[in-house]
Amino acid sequence: CTETEPQTPKINNGEQIGIDLGIKTFATISNGETIKNPRHGKQHEEKLAQLQRQLSRKKKGSNNRKKAKLKVARLHEKVSNTRTDFLHKTSTKLVNDYSFIALEKLASKEMSEKNFGRSINDAGWNKFTNMVSYKAESAGCKVVFVNPKNTTQECSNCGKIVRKELWERTHNCTCGLSIDRDLNASLNIL
Repeated sequence: CTETEPQTPKINNGEQIGIDLGIKTFATISNGETIKNPRHGKQHEEKLAQLQRQLSRKKKGSNNRKKAKLKVARLHEKVSNTRTDFLHKTSTKLVNDYSFIALEKLASKEMSEKNFGRSINDAGWNKFTNMVSYKAESAGCKVVFVNPKNTTQECSNCGKIVRKELWERTHNCTCGLSIDRDLNASLNIL
């Protein structure tokens, strides 16, 4: 309906960071900062199970079933809204504070079909990366996606590949580097 002048992009003089997305912590930033995973779905899991049990006991086609179905839908919407709110606030803070953000190009759909599907979908990695990408343009921030191959296994100090299992949370290399596994990955991503 209206015509507006295009805004000139902001100049952002923040530092450069790499972000490793995870399940235990939502994100680990290469400067050592971690963003806690709020686990929105897990918070409402018991209430959702209770409402779904109540729904399953209602007679099909009845008004009480419609009411129970609406309660389940409202709770799903609440979980979705709280997750989206968290992702918006986190992505906005990151693009405003930092001038260069490096993220892994994760195939979150394929990953969720193999392992930890509920936790990956609950974290909202794909939605988060999309939000960071489109918000970066107006905030004067540059976002780059890197290949996730060996970001966790490679040593950020010497570049040597150090194999580790998923349950191993510390990166120990022969060069003497011993840091958190996610911090090592975020440094490699950067």
